[in-house]
Amino acid sequence: MQALERLKTHFRGYVWRHVLSILLGLMLLRGAKTLTALQHQESVPTLSRTLNLYPWPLEELIATRRRLISQALKKHYRRRRGRRPTIYLIIDDTVIPKRGGKLPWLGFHFHPGQGLVVRGWDLVFAAVRVGSLIAPWDWRCYVNECFCEGEEEGFRKRTELACELIRSFEPPLGSRVIVLVDSTYCCKPVIETSLARGFTLIGWVKKDRLLSDGRRAWDVPEGTVACLQGMEIPVVVVHRGRGKGRRTVISTDLSLGRQQILRHLKRRWGIEVMFKTLKEEFGLGDLRCRGELSLGRWVELVLLAYVLAGLTRWGRQLLGQEPSWGEVQQQWGWSLISMATEVRGWLANLWRLILRVFQILSPISIPNLEEEVSLTT
Repeated sequence: MQALERLKTHFRGYVWRHVLSILLGLMLLRGAKTLTALQHQESVPTLSRTLNLYPWPLEELIATRRRLISQALKKHYRRRRGRRPTIYLIIDDTVIPKRGGKLPWLGFHFHPGQGLVVRGWDLVFAAVRVGSLIAPWDWRCYVNECFCEGEEEGFRKRTELACELIRSFEPPLGSRVIVLVDSTYCCKPVIETSLARGFTLIGWVKKDRLLSDGRRAWDVPEGTVACLQGMEIPVVVVHRGRGKGRRTVISTDLSLGRQQILRHLKRRWGIEVMFKTLKEEFGLGDLRCRGELSLGRWVELVLLAYVLAGLTRWGRQLLGQEPSWGEVQQQWGWSLISMATEVRGWLANLWRLILRVFQILSPISIPNLEEEVSLTT
C-alpha cells in the first residue's frame, strides 16, 4: 500500500479517483472488464476521458511496477546465504484478437492458439522469472509496416523490439541473467544483444536452421559446438524428444550440459501462464481502446494490478499456502477500498456491498482488512 500511496502523489486528485476505480474493477469484476462493465462506479465518458485526455505520470507508473518487483525480490533474498538466484528474462509475444475499424494499430498476426492469422494487437513482452515468481517487466506493441509510413521511428520488427527490451533491462538482483526465447526470437540480433549485455541466451531453433558448415542444427549430434550460419558466435546444440517430435535447442553458454540447458528452458513456459492469467483474470484480453495513449495506459494498469496481486500470491506461497488468484484479488479489493474511502465515500460503500454479496455467494473467504501484505508494502 505504501507504493500506491507514493504513486497517488503524482496524480491529480480527480484523475487518481478514476484510476482507482479502474484498478478496483480489474481486481474484482468477473467476466469482461470493459469500460461499460465499470460504469456502475463511474460513467463511461468519465473513464474514457481518464484514459484518453487527462494527464498521467505514465513513467512513474512503470517505475512503480518495476520497483515493487525489485523490492520484493531484494527483501526475500536479502538474508539468504549462498549464491544469488538465476534471473530469467523471457521474451515472447501474445496476440489479442480484435474487431473494429477505429481501433489503433490493428493488424494481421498469426495466433498460435487458433492456428490461423487473426486481426488484432500483437504485444511483445519481457517477463522476469525468479523461482516461482514471474512478473511483466516491460512491453512493446508490434505495429504492421503499413501503419508506420511517415512515422519518425519507422517500422520495427518483433526482433528489434525484443532487442530493445533486452538493452533496457536492469536486473533487480546482482545475479546471472539467462534470456529464454522461442524460435521466433532465436536470431542473430537477439543473440548479439544478449551477449553484449553479458547475458546467456537459451532458445529453440527451427528444424531448417543451418550451421556455418552447411549442416542443419536438427541433424548434428548431441552436444555439438558450432556457429549458426551468418554468425561467429559459438553455441552448443542439444535435442529433446525423438522422431518427428524432436526439437533442437541452442545455448550461448558452452559450459552447460544437456540437462542444465533443458532445465533452464523449461522456465520459459511461465510466460505463457502469465499471458493466460493477464487475459482471463485482469482484463488484458478486453482491450477496446480507440487511441494509442489509452492503449498504453490500459495495459500498464493491467500489469500493475497483476503485479500487486502476483506478489501477494507469491508471498503466501512462500509461507506454504496455495491461494487462488480470486483470493488475492479480493484481498487487494478490500485494501483498495480503504484507499477509496478517502477519495469518495459512496464508492467505498458500493464496493463493500458488492464484496459482501460476493462473499455470501462464494465459498472463498475474504481476508481481514488488517492483514498485512508484507511483500508489496
